[in-house]
Amino acid sequence: MLTARAQISAEVNNFYNRALLERAVPLFVHTRWGQVRDIPTKSGTDTIKFRKYGALTAQTTALSEGVTPTGKQLSITDVTAVVLYYGDFVTFTDKVLLETIDPLLTETAEVLGEQAGDSIDKICRAVLEAGTTVQYAATATATNEVTAAMKLTRSEVKQGVRTLQG
Repeated sequence: MLTARAQISAEVNNFYNRALLERAVPLFVHTRWGQVRDIPTKSGTDTIKFRKYGALTAQTTALSEGVTPTGKQLSITDVTAVVLYYGDFVTFTDKVLLETIDPLLTETAEVLGEQAGDSIDKICRAVLEAGTTVQYAATATATNEVTAAMKLTRSEVKQGVRTLQG
C-alpha cells in the first residue's frame, strides 16, 4: 500500500520541497528570461498560448502642432507550448532506511532537486538551440562561415542584448 499525501504532515512536505528547490534553482541558466504562466487545474487542456508583440521602430521625426501622426500597427506572433512531464525517484530498501546513519531522505531530496534543475536547464537549452533567432559575428550568415579572425564587437553584443530583450 502506498503512502498518500494526506498521511504526510505539511511541515515535512514543505521541508523537502525547500530542499529540492534550493538545489534546483541555481542550475537554471537558460530559463532566466522565460515567461512563466499557470494553466488552471481542470481546464481540460495541456496547451498554453503566449503572445509576442513586435517592437516598434524609433520615432525620430518631431510632431507638428495640430497634426495627428499616422500611427503604427502592432505585429503579433502567437507561440504555443504544450506541457510535458518529467520526473524521477530513488528507491531504498527498508533495511537502508532503518540502518543508515546519514539523513538519507534529506540528502536524496537535495540530489533530486539538483537533477531537476539540471534537467530543466538542459531541456530549455535544447529548445533555445532549436530556435531560429541567430546572430553571427561580422559578415557571417552561417556557423560554418565564422572564422577565427572574426572578433565579437561591442555593437554586436549590444545588438544581441536588444534581440534577447525583444
